[in-house]
Order: sequence, then C-alpha cells, then structure tokens
Amino acid sequence: MIPVRNIYLMLCYAWDRLDESEILSVGLDDHIEITDLLVSVLLNGVRRSLKEGLDRGYVESREEVAGLRGKLALSESISSMAFMRGFSRCDTDDFTENVRANQLLKTTLWRVARAKGLHKDLKHDVDEVLRRLSHIGLLSHVTRSDFRTVSVHGNNRVYRFLLSICELILESALVEKGDGGYLFKDFIQDEDRMRRLFQQFVANFLRHHQQQYKVKVDRFEWATSSDTPEAVRAQLPLMETDITLLSKDKVIVIDTKFSKNAVQKHFGKESLRSEHLYQLFSYLKNLECRGYPYSEAEGVLLYPTVHSQIDSTFFANGHSMSVKTIDLTLSAKDLREELLRKTVGETVHCLP
Repeated sequence: MIPVRNIYLMLCYAWDRLDESEILSVGLDDHIEITDLLVSVLLNGVRRSLKEGLDRGYVESREEVAGLRGKLALSESISSMAFMRGFSRCDTDDFTENVRANQLLKTTLWRVARAKGLHKDLKHDVDEVLRRLSHIGLLSHVTRSDFRTVSVHGNNRVYRFLLSICELILESALVEKGDGGYLFKDFIQDEDRMRRLFQQFVANFLRHHQQQYKVKVDRFEWATSSDTPEAVRAQLPLMETDITLLSKDKVIVIDTKFSKNAVQKHFGKESLRSEHLYQLFSYLKNLECRGYPYSEAEGVLLYPTVHSQIDSTFFANGHSMSVKTIDLTLSAKDLREELLRKTVGETVHCLP
C-alpha cells in the first residue's frame, strides 16, 4: 500500500503547488486516511485565509434601491413600477468576500461535514470553520468550470492549492447519497485517476529537479507512406507521449503506467506487458521521421510498485527500451533519488 505521505507528495507535485503545500503543512501520519489528511490541510488553509483576510472581489448584483446607484436597469424598473414607489432597479458592483473561490471552499467543507466516516474531531473543526463562513454563499451545483473561472493572483496564491484540494474531494472523494448526505470513497482505487496522477507527478518532478532536459508532451501523426490517402490519414488518431525529455542530442520518451502488475503470465511464465511495450515501440518508430536525435530516441516504461522491482533494458531496431519500477514506499528523499536515477541517469543530481 502506498503511504499517505507519498500520495500527498505526488498530489503536490502533480498540482505544481509545492510552495503552497509548505505554507499549509500539517503533520503527516501514515495511519491517517488520505481524505482526512486533505480535509485537515483544507481546514488549515481556510483558517489561515480567515486570519489574514479572505479573498475579495467585485460581484455584480441587481437590486432595488432608493434613487439611483450603479447602472440603471430601465426596462425592469418600468415593468416593476419601481419608479412609482420612488425606487429603481440598478446593477451594482459590490466589493465582497462572497466570491466564487470562497463559495467553493465553503461548499466543499459543507459537503464534507455531511459525509459519513469523517473523524469526529475533524467534524467539530469543520463545523466551527463553517460558522465563520456564514456570510459566504453555498453552491447547489459545482462543475469543473467553476474552478477554471476563479481568478488567482499573487496575493491569494494559496487559493490555488486549496481549490485543487476542493476539486479532488468533490470529484473523487465524495459520493452523494439519496438522503442528501455524502460518503467518502477511496479515490486511490481509481486506476485511471491514479495513472494520470502518477504521470503528472513524474513530469512536474522532472521539471523541478533537473535541468539537463526540457520536459514536454509530444503530439504527432503516424508516419504513413506518401501514397496513403488523405481520408485514411484523417482517421488515424494522433499519438501523444506521456512525457518527452529533450536535450540537444538526446530524447527520452517516458510512458507512465499505473497498473497493478508490470508483468503478464502466460502458461505459468512471467513476461513484460506486451501491449505496453508495443505502444512505446510505436512511439519511437513514428518519431524517427523527425530526424536526429528523435531517430535514436530512448524509451522508458515506468511503473510504480510497492513490492517487486524491475530494471530491465534492451535494444530493438536501433532504440534503447527500458522497463523500470519506482518504489512508492520509500522516504521522500530516497524516492526523489530513485526517480531521477531511473529516468535521467545517475550522473544528474537532484536540484533543491
């Protein structure tokens, strides 16, 4: 089982929120549930924001006022006969804490407070913070676009991290019940989400801790022959690498997998996963048309593991291909060193 401290580390790298996570650090106990840890960090961040002052912004509202204030809504003022009563309907911009970012924080905590399985001490703390947010509105429905429309700037940069936690909790850690309550679920069992998390973790880790390679994603078409009809080419999907490491004279294509097993069994014999090898090999062969250094690109299949280790390299049609595992039970320091060694080599030292 992956220790909670390392799941949290992976999330911080994947979100690219290392600085904010240090600001809101809490004690990491591997016996705590990951959802309880996320709620604790969220509470820590909201308390800090309440102490320093919640983010504010201008919110437009339409209200009936005496006289004129803001922008007059003429047609509505006439239809409501507000003028007859000495009033008018106006659109005003109020500088308030009741902005979307704070509404997302409160809505997440409100749902968490109604989740079965939350530790009673955390439940008490959540209820206490919710009372302090009584002037903030609740959102009846939350979508991904709500998070994308929030404006985050230098003065409220900690919100980036807090909203990432909120989005993860709302999307993957809470299940709505028919009675209006919520249940916590173990998002770690979601293999597709964990695969994306592992990929983002490795990519941002390499962006932070080495300078030899540019870290990117390559998107490219199949290297078809010139006589292939255009209609057929249009039907072929684009190829997209998980991670491409690029320097002046070397290319490494890393394909991250979050599979329970890096090997397959056939008639009692263990072998490397054929479908994963074929996928990586197809990337390397189709990149050849870009010329040097892509024509000699190396490929790495990278799996997380908490049990057995694999570190195998072979050559096929002019390309070096490796299958490697990363032990996610290691300490943060050892995990960083092993990840660098198995992706960019032992000669590259981990940057701070």
